Amino acid sequence: SDLPPLRIHHFLVCMAVLAAMLSLEQRDRSGAYATMPFGFVVQMAVMYAIIAAGVTLAGFSLWWHAKGHAALAQPGQWLLLSYLIALPRLLLPALLPFYAMDFIGRPWTIIILIRDPTDVALAIIRLILVFAYYGLPVLFFAWCAWRIADTRPWRILFTICAMGEVVFILPILGIPLWQWVPSNTAAALKISGSNVTLLLTAWAAAQDVLRKKQRSWSHWAGVGLFMAWRLSNLVGGVLLLFWLGWY
Repeated sequence: SDLPPLRIHHFLVCMAVLAAMLSLEQRDRSGAYATMPFGFVVQMAVMYAIIAAGVTLAGFSLWWHAKGHAALAQPGQWLLLSYLIALPRLLLPALLPFYAMDFIGRPWTIIILIRDPTDVALAIIRLILVFAYYGLPVLFFAWCAWRIADTRPWRILFTICAMGEVVFILPILGIPLWQWVPSNTAAALKISGSNVTLLLTAWAAAQDVLRKKQRSWSHWAGVGLFMAWRLSNLVGGVLLLFWLGWY
């Protein structure tokens, strides 16, 4: 059945989600904005606005799906769900500001000696967080490539996204990927990745239009927000190159 149209309460919920995210970011980086270039602050604000819109529509999509609407039947609608999958990487450093890097970013640098129930609980929590942080995005995009993609461009896009998420797993396997390349080269690689996914998303959307496939408004919202997110990452990478002095 047709999806409900956007109404004012959807935008109000989105504003509340954005406010919550910005409050967590401010708590995590209380003094960082004083030394950051203004372009970075604007880029991060835009990125958080995009993520808040994606999270809001993803939550309503799950609600509409539970109510019997076709809210999770098209690729762009699953792009909205990718914002929920990305939340652990956004929230965990804010919720665990002192332990996130060792507990999540380098989970094997701390050895947990299981000697009592507390150590067992910590080990279980660590496994859950590591899976949510690293493994869940890979499985999500792999599932989308296998079962959700209904055209070749969409299957290629989801496959490339899944392969890109594997890069985040390499450091926890003992491969110090980003330590082997200079900072400016790492920024250039991130820009290239954003370019590839941005072009693939545009290709998939153009194929939908040319083939006159019936798509819902939430599908196109997912496509637009996903492209805006990648474009924001692209702008952030370019700003990083200028900040590092590699023009």
